[in-house]
Amino acid sequence: MRRRSFAASVLVAAVFLAGSLAAQEVVMPLERYETLRHAAEATPTPVPTPKPGAPWAVERAEIAIELAPTSARLRMRLSVRLLADGWQTIAIPQAGRLLEADMGTLRGRMEQAGTTWQMHARGPGASTVSLTSVAPVEPAARAGRPTWTLSFPLPRAAVVRLRATLPKRLETLEVVSGGVLLAHNGRTVEILGRPGSGLQLRLLGRSESGPAQEDRLFVAASTCSLVDLSASRTRVTAWILARRLSGSLQSLWARIPPDLTVMWRATSRRGGSTRAGSRSYPPTRMPPMPCGRSA
Repeated sequence: MRRRSFAASVLVAAVFLAGSLAAQEVVMPLERYETLRHAAEATPTPVPTPKPGAPWAVERAEIAIELAPTSARLRMRLSVRLLADGWQTIAIPQAGRLLEADMGTLRGRMEQAGTTWQMHARGPGASTVSLTSVAPVEPAARAGRPTWTLSFPLPRAAVVRLRATLPKRLETLEVVSGGVLLAHNGRTVEILGRPGSGLQLRLLGRSESGPAQEDRLFVAASTCSLVDLSASRTRVTAWILARRLSGSLQSLWARIPPDLTVMWRATSRRGGSTRAGSRSYPPTRMPPMPCGRSA
């Protein structure tokens, strides 16, 4: 009796298992089945380790400019980091004629190739490379004061900082292109360069025309007018406020329309003053000038 009950139980379990398996069957095209089977049996491709974008990097460039009458000595300090083993070639734009080169802890050599200096180096980690060169200072024509220009390319570094020391014959320095003037403290000028571009500086000497005509004339002026209309005439009251920024100003002229007649005018002028070594010019003010025209 027990054997019959056990056999019946086994038969019921087998039927139930067969029904479960039949319910899990999936019907798909043969091509899809073959694709899934090959994907399951394929060996996964190992993910390669990413390599650095470049085998070397110039993290920072500091350039000290020493100006002379006909040339400028450039002392360049480059923070170089090698990111790969073996020999690496670093191209540095030629900033004049190379005089000295110190590769620091790197081993290698420096040579000229076209318009660049080729530094072939190897060695671990970071190092400071020092280069000394000389670039020509060219005279430029400008009325009223002697002017020179200095141009040279900047290296491709993450940050390029420059510091120039002005001799006594120079009064100021202007950045024409390739950088931004950061500070002008006495005889020292600090510049933030644009990496990989060409830097052009304009060097301005002291004026040769005397203190009375030391600077060019620059005037900032603003006007305001009030118009009063009536049945018989048009009355215009105008104010002119002029500020002399630099140079010499002897007179100030205001153009009046020909169909208006000046009825009254007054002028108030205040002279310049000197404070803390700099020259400041208070504004020149012209009070109301009523003008009239008959209807």
